[in-house]
Amino acid sequence: MADPLTLPSIQAAIRAIQTRLNRATSAGDNWLLFEGDAWDKRACESYLLDAWVLLVDLIARLNHGPLLEFAKDEFEKCKNNPTASEMGPEEPFLIWSGQAYSLMQMVQDLYVSDDPKTSDPKNVDHLLAIIRNSEYYITSRAAFGWIPCREDDVHRRLEGLLKCTYTDILTKPPLAKPIKGFIPDSGIPSLNTLLEYKFIETEAEGKTVIDQIFADIGGYQTDAYDTFVFVIYETVRLFAEGEWLAGIAASKPRNRVETIVIHGMLPTDDDKTLSSNLQDKRKASVPAKQTDKKQSTPKDKAT
Repeated sequence: MADPLTLPSIQAAIRAIQTRLNRATSAGDNWLLFEGDAWDKRACESYLLDAWVLLVDLIARLNHGPLLEFAKDEFEKCKNNPTASEMGPEEPFLIWSGQAYSLMQMVQDLYVSDDPKTSDPKNVDHLLAIIRNSEYYITSRAAFGWIPCREDDVHRRLEGLLKCTYTDILTKPPLAKPIKGFIPDSGIPSLNTLLEYKFIETEAEGKTVIDQIFADIGGYQTDAYDTFVFVIYETVRLFAEGEWLAGIAASKPRNRVETIVIHGMLPTDDDKTLSSNLQDKRKASVPAKQTDKKQSTPKDKAT
């Protein structure tokens, strides 16, 4: 049975992966750059495949669905030609070593911290650290197919990421005492925390969101949840995080209110098409599910 994924066990797994990648790179350099022999190539392949096995296993144990599927697909490609290389600006490099390093760095950024406050999942600061370090992950075309084009893209990707650590996360959680005009996007009961995601493409949209938050901030009061986190995804640089925090502090909220600004990218037309197609599929699937429920009656079941 695998050890629980505590911070030390994640760190140990990353060290083991890095050791194998370093050895694979060293052997690969001997083979590619210094006309090494067949032993260097075999050693490179062996260390590289071992690193990928450990990397996929780590991501699986983190229960990270989208990233796991991507890692598995890349590992299968790696198996076909582990020592595949491309020419860089000055010298050739190993494709699958570089890809493994990138994935390992993504996991490290998301889950590893030297700060005791941000390394404890029971602390809200750990949640905030994951979100702050998620920029590379949620904007990965390799993992998702397109960069975020709408609020729903940001919501689904971040909620899926947070579910790896907070299995009790809820979508649109019901509130015992509904707050007028406020339906939270996500809720984590174990942290008593609600989350809202905002997608901003223009300065005008940003000012509208700021006005909405500041106008309603006095209403974000509930006994069941004592922390509110607003995640602002900007496609271009519009507002500094300090501007949001200063405004929130000036409004003197009763509960803890945090704002995190994620610097995203402008989506291309292809990104928008892929995102829209998925939205259409989701909408089309809803009536079908409702029809299935209507067709399943007690009489049918008895028959």
